Parts: sequence; structure tokens; C-alpha cells
Amino acid sequence: MALSSATHVCKLLFLCFCSVVSLAALGTLAHQFAVGGSKGWIEPSGNETETYNDWAVDNRFQVGDSLYFKYSDDSVLVVESDAYEKCDTSNPISKYDDGNTIFVFDRYGFFYFISGAQGRCLGGQKLIVQVLGQSEAASSPEGSSPAPSSGGGAIASPPPSEDESPSAGGGGAGGGDDGKGGEGNKGGTPSSSTKLAFGFASALTALIGVFL
Repeated sequence: MALSSATHVCKLLFLCFCSVVSLAALGTLAHQFAVGGSKGWIEPSGNETETYNDWAVDNRFQVGDSLYFKYSDDSVLVVESDAYEKCDTSNPISKYDDGNTIFVFDRYGFFYFISGAQGRCLGGQKLIVQVLGQSEAASSPEGSSPAPSSGGGAIASPPPSEDESPSAGGGGAGGGDDGKGGEGNKGGTPSSSTKLAFGFASALTALIGVFL
């Protein structure tokens, strides 16, 4: 009886350990992308080689990834597609004006961002981000566009400090001097350490099945 109880406790401990390892591995897949790079979230001057949306198309965003907006005397508005097209700031889905905003993608689909400062959206300070679902991320080439949807999103805290470059999971996006964002992690592919973590968790689970 005592042996059976000890075996049961060992099994639970192994399962808990496997769960922790798996969750930690999943956490390494999320990435943070700096909007506007070193210049931050600003109205384009007209000398940039790419727009915010050019930068967004060149990157791959997945659920759990985030955008980092750094700005002053401005705000970030999350809006519907129609408000995005018209630069309508009157009824946003959500508004952030803390100067260091981290917006986490909590669903797949399209997200629409515009500046809340008067006239800046019309000047080009606006951004559309396509977040891929798991099947789309695995099969769709970069730049493909599923049917748009709107709303959603979550704000994360605390944001990084003023003099720190934001990063998440060791693979955040850096910004270029053109003011329109950086390279980012385009693949969203698990690292070798992540694969090892999953393999170790699977091996432990298999051993539990064999011996118990």
C-alpha cells in the first residue's frame, strides 16, 4: 500500500515537472517588435524608405507576440478598419497614452493602430498588423492576407524603461534609423533549446507510462 502511494506521488511530481518545462518552452516563442525602431512611434517626415505597413508586411506576427510603442505628446489608438481608413479618433476600441505601451496580440486576425494626436494619422502615423493563426503561420508565405477582423488585444505591464531596448524571449525586434521599425523575428520558429525542452518532457512522460 505504501509503495503504491509513493508511486502515485512520484507520478504526480513528474507530470508537474513536465508541465512546467512545456510552459517555459512555450513562453520562449513570443517576440516583441519595436514600432518605429529607435525613433519610436512618430509621424513620418517623408524621407523614410518604408512605411509602418511596409515594415509590418515584412514581419510575421503570431498570437502572444507584442508591439512596443515609445512616444511622447501622443497616444496609440486601437480602432476598427473603417476608423483606420478615415483616421477617425473619436471612438477607438482602446487608447493608450503612457508613453511606453506594450500591446499583446491575444487573437489572430488584423489589428489597426493610429496616432491619437491631431493630424498625425493623416500624415502617415498609422499601422495595420496581421496576426497569423497557427495553421496560417505554418503554411502561409510571408505577406499573405487572410480575411480581416477587428477588435481584441491586451495591454501588458510594466513596460521597459526609457533606456532599454525592448525584447521578449531573447528575440525581440530592433529598429532601424529610418524610423519605421526593425527586422524582428520573422519565423516564430522554436529554438533548439525549446525543442530539447519538449523532447525531454515527452521522454519523461513516456518513462512514466513504461514504469507505472
